[in-house]
Amino acid sequence: MSELGDNKRQWKRVRMAGAAEVRRGDTPYPGSITDVSAGGASMAGIVGDLTGASVAISIDNFGNYEGSVVRQWDDGMAVMFDLAEEDQYSLDEDLESFCRENNLEFD
Repeated sequence: MSELGDNKRQWKRVRMAGAAEVRRGDTPYPGSITDVSAGGASMAGIVGDLTGASVAISIDNFGNYEGSVVRQWDDGMAVMFDLAEEDQYSLDEDLESFCRENNLEFD
């Protein structure tokens, strides 16, 4: 996987809008998903300092994922998924199917 600071992405992103929830232990942080890839997700509406935390993300109608908060801003965050490489490829294929079924395009 590429280094965080080099501005290159290994996985294609899908912009989407929908409900999502981040959990750190038993504490829920409701928000919305803004984009997702096989490498992670970006969320909006998340309030609370979670930088560096291990979290679980539940994306409505899509799935549940474990990951780490790698960036945070005023009302959102970026999470890098903790997935094995074969699971990343599987998620990437699922995202491609999701795009085809919903007339969406990868970024």
